[in-house]
Amino acid sequence: MFDFIFVKLKYGGIIMPVVQIEGVFMGASIITKEFEGNKRTSLSIDLYQKNENGNETVKISSKEVELFQQISEGYKLGTPFKCLATVSAYKNNAYYNLQQIVK
Repeated sequence: MFDFIFVKLKYGGIIMPVVQIEGVFMGASIITKEFEGNKRTSLSIDLYQKNENGNETVKISSKEVELFQQISEGYKLGTPFKCLATVSAYKNNAYYNLQQIVK
């Protein structure tokens, strides 16, 4: 389920769409990628969503790797999970960046 909100971010005054994402927590992991000698570490959260076309998995990323411990302790497999995330698109794929966990 997605609810669209538009928020003006602090960085450069860019207006980014923010969605509320609801799903079932499937897990979280820390991912390290290297591109042209630069290493980037991010947190990845996997959510399951049931919709009218079947099952869908949504991946939400965050640069705040320190949230891994909090999320791992607070959410177990199958727990309902809600968050606010900015959304961007590239080559017909949506990418979500965690902004806030909603209790």
